[in-house]
Amino acid sequence: MGSGRFPETGFGAAAYERSLRMISPENAWQPITGGQIFAVERPDCYLHGRPDHSESWGDYFFFGGPGRSETCR
Repeated sequence: MGSGRFPETGFGAAAYERSLRMISPENAWQPITGGQIFAVERPDCYLHGRPDHSESWGDYFFFGGPGRSETCR
């Protein structure tokens, strides 16, 4: 999934999601707060970075990895 590069390679290499929002129970857009990191079964094949925030990107995170390969079947 993504570019095939791990999250720590950053912008221009790793895949990312930015400007994340969710819909509140009142049906209004709101920022995502208190993001969680979930464990992956094969961290040598796929990872996601910690959620972060910037003024220009809003809430974002990087993700990816080589996925299906000789070592990741």
